[in-house]
Amino acid sequence: MARKFTELHVKITTGPPYRWEIYRGGDPGWIERAMHGYSTESEALREGCAALEVVKNREAQNRGR
Repeated sequence: MARKFTELHVKITTGPPYRWEIYRGGDPGWIERAMHGYSTESEALREGCAALEVVKNREAQNRGR
């Protein structure tokens, strides 16, 4: 069964510093995460959403192969 993009989501860790992590569905382990912390939750969320788009694009390219 193919995985769907809707299964991917961003979580923000409590801070400061705040960090974003990307998860797939209910899996407990992250698949991508911030390498450094952010001073605000909104900054971490903005960067996490941008990273989520990168992960989605990467997976879409891998499906096309």
